[in-house]
Amino acid sequence: MSKKQGNQLGLFWGEEKLNFVEVLSTSPVKAFSVKTGDHSVQSSGVSSGGKFIPAGVSDEYNLSPIVSNSLLHQNITSSSINLSLPAKDIIFRSFILPWMQQSEIKNVVEFEASKYVPFSLDELYYSYHAMTVSISGAKKIRIIFVAIKKETLDKFIKVLLSANLTIDSVEPSPMSMIRALTLKNLLPQDKIVAIIQKENNSGKIYVVEKGIPLFVREFQLRIPAGQKDTGPKALMMLFINEIRISLDYFNRQNNQVQAKEIILITTSGDELAAKTIEDNIKLPVASVNISNILGTKEEKDLDLICAYGAAILTPGGPTSLFDLSTDEIKSKGQMMSMGIPGLNIISVLITALICLPLIIASLILPNKLLQRSKTSLEAIKKDIGKKIVLTNSDIKKQNGEIRDKLNYFKNLRFASNTFYFTATIPSLLPKGAWLTNMSINYSSYDQAVEKNTEQTAIKNMPAQEVNISGYSHWEDKNTQFKIINNFVKNLKEDPQIGKAFDIIDLESVKSQNLENYSVTAFKIIMK
Repeated sequence: MSKKQGNQLGLFWGEEKLNFVEVLSTSPVKAFSVKTGDHSVQSSGVSSGGKFIPAGVSDEYNLSPIVSNSLLHQNITSSSINLSLPAKDIIFRSFILPWMQQSEIKNVVEFEASKYVPFSLDELYYSYHAMTVSISGAKKIRIIFVAIKKETLDKFIKVLLSANLTIDSVEPSPMSMIRALTLKNLLPQDKIVAIIQKENNSGKIYVVEKGIPLFVREFQLRIPAGQKDTGPKALMMLFINEIRISLDYFNRQNNQVQAKEIILITTSGDELAAKTIEDNIKLPVASVNISNILGTKEEKDLDLICAYGAAILTPGGPTSLFDLSTDEIKSKGQMMSMGIPGLNIISVLITALICLPLIIASLILPNKLLQRSKTSLEAIKKDIGKKIVLTNSDIKKQNGEIRDKLNYFKNLRFASNTFYFTATIPSLLPKGAWLTNMSINYSSYDQAVEKNTEQTAIKNMPAQEVNISGYSHWEDKNTQFKIINNFVKNLKEDPQIGKAFDIIDLESVKSQNLENYSVTAFKIIMK
């Protein structure tokens, strides 16, 4: 088949139907659905008989003739296609990383993704998108990671290639839906929006920010056995409950980003359904009719929107944020076993030299501070004794000054766990890591004690904060990050350190060259 100039074909592979849309530029030319069960072609009057084929893709069922015959009957001559994949086949994860340069993200994502995905990355086609975000005032990176099992996508591709089609792009259906709504100016870009879609016995919800899906969920609508009311109203209430559960979960996981509006996708304008959802969820709901997108007055399958969104991803234009059709990223080999973290003599010696001034200060400084406190207190007492005649204003002023000084002296620390930290932290370093700096700070007097109050906070010792910097080195860069991750884990699992700090966090990582060696610099904060 030769490709029509300017025409592009999109396919959304549904559970029971293949949904096709052909576009010229961004205008729909043809839109139709093919049932994989009875091979019938909807909305075009074309049908062909055949044996029953279950939904889904399997080598034992040849779907290629269905695709070829359907395109032939519809007079579709495009030889290439953009494929939109059902969300149920997609692994969708979101996680936070310390801020780093864009060039460093790829290796870290590959390592971190293994914690959130139940399969080896060698078994997956995957892609990701990085977003800079602010969390508690700190710059971080949110990773949106999508993947599909190779064996699953290979089956889809095999069917299309057997139908003499070439594949221009492969993406998750939420991206196709978002692109279609954005093109028609139906998706606000200045707020976080939940897109919801109700079908006969299932529902979908995508939470979107600036065209990026932050949360994706598909769910079944099953009325409990024994329930008397099984009509449309009962299904709607079940749908609303699933939407509420989804939004509650998303909001708990993302305290700083929450959906502010809902878009309900319908086959026809259903203002009553939108009003019912709005009354129950307590968020504004806008109803979007499929005709607003495809420009047809007929009722068509909602999944055609995803096919349309895929079709308008034209060759030569902007690529999909999550294109799964590219060559898979080759594995860089298994990471070398790190063994059980133990005492690293060289690291201990280097760290001891760095921390020696801290240890000496922690032993000598308290005695000097105590002696200075006693001397200052005697001077204050003598100064008070000289003032025989005082006004009320003088008394109040002097009283405040004395209280502040006494609180300051009483709040001095004469004991510290600095020695434990400096002795223990080096022993927690895995092989391949060393420290360059460690600072231990305590909150200032102004932070620890509330001024001019009778009840002071002296009994609450000032908070402590430890900042650690260092490097890791290994031939494999992924292993360098694993070494750092193991160090953070060891710190958290140490009974005394874990009890002393509420937060033990990897603040930043950065790949760099050190004396012609590739290393990864890290900063860890404990507070």
